[in-house]
Amino acid sequence: MDYRVGFIGLGTIGFPICRNLAQSGADVAAYDVNPRADRAHALGAAGVRMAASLEDVARDRNVIVTVLPDSAAVETTLLNPELFERIERGTVCVEMSSGYPTTTIRIGRSLGARGVSMIDAPICNGSVAGAYERRITLCVGGDAAVLEQVRPMLGLIAKTFIHVGPLGSGHAVKIVNNAILMGFSALVEEAMALGVAYGIEGEKLTSTLRECSAANVQFDAVSRRVLRAPDGEVVFQLYLAAKDLRYASALAGELGSVHLVADALHNLYEIAERVLGPAVEADTAAWNLVQRLDARRRRGRRDELHAPRRDARPEV
Repeated sequence: MDYRVGFIGLGTIGFPICRNLAQSGADVAAYDVNPRADRAHALGAAGVRMAASLEDVARDRNVIVTVLPDSAAVETTLLNPELFERIERGTVCVEMSSGYPTTTIRIGRSLGARGVSMIDAPICNGSVAGAYERRITLCVGGDAAVLEQVRPMLGLIAKTFIHVGPLGSGHAVKIVNNAILMGFSALVEEAMALGVAYGIEGEKLTSTLRECSAANVQFDAVSRRVLRAPDGEVVFQLYLAAKDLRYASALAGELGSVHLVADALHNLYEIAERVLGPAVEADTAAWNLVQRLDARRRRGRRDELHAPRRDARPEV
């Protein structure tokens, strides 16, 4: 298949994927509502044609790729008459956002009525660094025959892609993956904040816990992350993490599945978004939230805890 790609969404992770496609020889036209000038310049240098509108990005394309913030943005974009009515019959839409399965299925049905196929292929491993280095993992939902049509193209941008079921299944796996990842991170960050509040120095706490039963690869990554000073560009904005957890809670409710932990986790990240702001780094949200709230509440309680006491210690 000769890939003529219309690429929509040039954010932190969409940009390197788009550039990789062009550098690998694909004919790419790209569009973003508000593209950064430096990214547009880099894409132009790689051979990407910057489209002026959704209508323009759909012109003479046989693949449409979307990498957008959420399913609402994907639906608004793909079903916008400016784009929807100009997608040619036989085109394949590759939806790479972190989306919601029910919405994805609904979009797919609308596209299917026009003879346009759709697969969902969210990034489930590799993150931004992996996108630059072409080593991301995609979990793909949709018809296996449609995946085969674009398999060579996906090989230009990803190291691994796994067909996990019908349309929407890729997004379901992404929701499960992110709930586990952020749930573990939040627990580690809150627990470490408790140790630091008690007075144990952060590096000492981390090195000690590496010798305890809680240690694993993910613990090591989270603990290192929270103890280093913030540096560089924000990779995963907090509002996106809160959105993913909202999806997890909503999907569990839709399926009638127990979602006690998912609800608690979603609540935590929503509070963090309100307190810390939507655009801060999500990977340390729980740590920074606890630090911010504890600073208001602690006020010498640790010193009281360590002070000699004549009265009986209260039961816990």
